[in-house]
Amino acid sequence: SLDAAEALLQEKGFAGMTVADVARRAGVSPQTVYAVFCSKAGIIMAAIEDRVLHDARNIDTIKQLHATENPAIILKSIAKLVRNIYEDNSPTFTAVYGAAVVSPQLADLEKELGELRFHKQQPILDTLIASGRLLPCLSAAEARDILWALTGRELYHLLVIQRGWTPD
Repeated sequence: SLDAAEALLQEKGFAGMTVADVARRAGVSPQTVYAVFCSKAGIIMAAIEDRVLHDARNIDTIKQLHATENPAIILKSIAKLVRNIYEDNSPTFTAVYGAAVVSPQLADLEKELGELRFHKQQPILDTLIASGRLLPCLSAAEARDILWALTGRELYHLLVIQRGWTPD
């Protein structure tokens, strides 16, 4: 169902894709899709989570991230992880990007993904703070906000997709 949804998302966009289309392409009933994902936004969330959590590169990078206290390695690992996530999911993010304006479901999903990223970054930030290498004028809350902003898909989309920067 996830592969079917991603293909339809790229072909038709979020507004044009229906749960019935996803079900038909996946060879299941629409009721099955609703039972598993609850909504179109739920399908998108599941597709993104599946790609992030099951990509071997991401798993290895996350392990490396949590296995070190070296701030330089932490920041490099974060950059690598963010690149992997947004590069591998670029078609999905691109199809969804901006659709939140017309879809309350996607606006809620976008907010949920941002909050999830914010909370998952706390242990990483704790390690960076404990290193004593943050600027003295930077509060923990400011550092957390900066990390959160720099790891958002918006920045990747603006620089790589819209402005043509290479992911490197």
